[in-house]
Amino acid sequence: MSERSVLARYQLSEAEAFDAMREFLLLHEEHDDKPVDLILLLLREPGDVPGDAAVWIDWLSCVRRVKGLDATKEAVLEDAVASGGWIGRSSAAYLANLRAGSNDIPER
Repeated sequence: MSERSVLARYQLSEAEAFDAMREFLLLHEEHDDKPVDLILLLLREPGDVPGDAAVWIDWLSCVRRVKGLDATKEAVLEDAVASGGWIGRSSAAYLANLRAGSNDIPER
């Protein structure tokens, strides 16, 4: 699967983007994270990759929920692996850990 076909699944309308951000903030509010800190973790330069793979995976999971797609970590990680780059490599290790029964997130 190409990066382009993986990313096509995440295309959002303005309303869907708003709903996804709300989902994401509510998800992390349960962990006492500050919304501003979370938004800063997601900010990146256009064309660059996010700095925190775990937060990025949570974001993609929220987008998938809004789109009505499978939002399990495993489904999101499979897409991240297919997209390549350091997030793909990190996601492959995380996916392997998840399938082995561990929730450990590998370091970058």
